[in-house]
Amino acid sequence: MDPNEVPAVPAPNGIESNLIDPYSQQSILVAVTAVTLTISLGAIAARSYTRAFVVKQFDLTDYILLLGGGLLIAFASIQITAGQHGQGRHLWDVSAAEFSQVLLYLNIIEILYGPTMFCAKYVVLRQIEVIFLNHQRKKFAFSLIRILIWANLFFYGAIFISFILACVPREKIYHLTVDGICINTNASIIATSAINVVSDFSILLVPIIAIWQLQLPLKAKLGVATVFGIGILANVTSIVRLYYSVELTRTIDVTWAIIPVAGWALGEFASVIVVACCPHFPRLAKHLFKGDESPVYRISSSNNTTNSKKFARLRNRTPNNDESATELRSFREPDTDRLAGETAQDSGWGQPRTYP
Repeated sequence: MDPNEVPAVPAPNGIESNLIDPYSQQSILVAVTAVTLTISLGAIAARSYTRAFVVKQFDLTDYILLLGGGLLIAFASIQITAGQHGQGRHLWDVSAAEFSQVLLYLNIIEILYGPTMFCAKYVVLRQIEVIFLNHQRKKFAFSLIRILIWANLFFYGAIFISFILACVPREKIYHLTVDGICINTNASIIATSAINVVSDFSILLVPIIAIWQLQLPLKAKLGVATVFGIGILANVTSIVRLYYSVELTRTIDVTWAIIPVAGWALGEFASVIVVACCPHFPRLAKHLFKGDESPVYRISSSNNTTNSKKFARLRNRTPNNDESATELRSFREPDTDRLAGETAQDSGWGQPRTYP
């Protein structure tokens, strides 16, 4: 029997299979993909331009974010391709041959999920570290960030490997009649979604702890917190994705039930990427609308390091004249409270602070 003319599963009672022109949710997925890619890639472009041409401090985190953007494009492209082979239709409206293709694409999508999400979350965590904790390495929040980076690396690395080795041989992933062994894919999907929720909440908690330890006016604290508060969107999307992942494991109609999971995964990517990029938006806006060409970047670490070294050199010199003494008095070693306060000021939050 030709697998192109046989439905993947029998239709429920009272329903006929339609392999000719079945209804599909593909248009919904295409719309969600277009919106989330526009937001994500636009945010990455804005951050990259700011880092490369405004503050001129393009570093490893920027390259990692660009890698994440490329992986997101691949993730979204395969989602759309899977829709052309039956994803988004009821399973009884998908031929057996098409279903094999969908299973392969779904496996590739799960493989891409881990590295893509890690790239985005790594940038968020490093950004929190640079803004709030660059000179406070003994604080608990700094250690927590390092722990979260390594935990996310191991977690998403494990997801990556587990879906590569989902079946041995791999052919069994999409040819169910082939002899071999497979992991419990349903359990892996639920575990991935659940741990991802924990990861999102942990990342949201760190900047809140760091911000409230700073010596800033409440208005400025709330302003800086607003930037990372956008991370609540990531928490919401990950929770909703977990719900639909559980629903996916409870139905045989997987090609239909996978669409909400795919859509909310794209939303989760977009929200995390926006969190990684939005602290740079005020700086870009100032550059574009106020003509600020200054390369000074107040939340970066390299300027802080340079200033610290200069301070040390000045401090070790003996001010033999009024000019040297004046230079030493006029230079202050940077502190995190001030940097965060200036970040809030750049963003339009609170009133400018005066430092003696």
